Amino acid sequence: MIIGPENPLAERGGPMTEDDLARADSLKAIELVLEQDIEGLKKNIDVLNGKKSVLSRQTDSLNNAINSSNAVAAQLKDQIDELSGKKDMESQARMKKIAGLVAGLPVQTIKELSERLNLGILTRLVSSTSAQNAKTILTAIDPRTAADITKKMATTNK
Repeated sequence: MIIGPENPLAERGGPMTEDDLARADSLKAIELVLEQDIEGLKKNIDVLNGKKSVLSRQTDSLNNAINSSNAVAAQLKDQIDELSGKKDMESQARMKKIAGLVAGLPVQTIKELSERLNLGILTRLVSSTSAQNAKTILTAIDPRTAADITKKMATTNK
């Protein structure tokens, strides 16, 4: 209690005036209102603590879901990388086979074929075959294109 069961104005000695009694009643009324406010605030604190607890559990749940999603995403990325590596190996094997076939063509046919292919594909053809087949292909094509292929291969290998 803020004021207490006793009237604080009673210590003054002598009889209490009507104003003193009114003041005491007013203080007691204020004390009761403040106690009710305090009880209401305590209840609000309890409600807010309950909501905080719920939000904390929801946050934990969301963090777990995010971590789980990140783990799945990492697994998918690993699988994509693995499949991409297999695809690259298959592509290299096909390119090596094609380069061997191209090297076995007549010189004029290789030259005509090289005029239809872009520099990137020609570079992959030459770089994916044996040194002998690469030499056959490079000598059959336009010297400027052969030089460009050689430069591109040199910068790619660095």
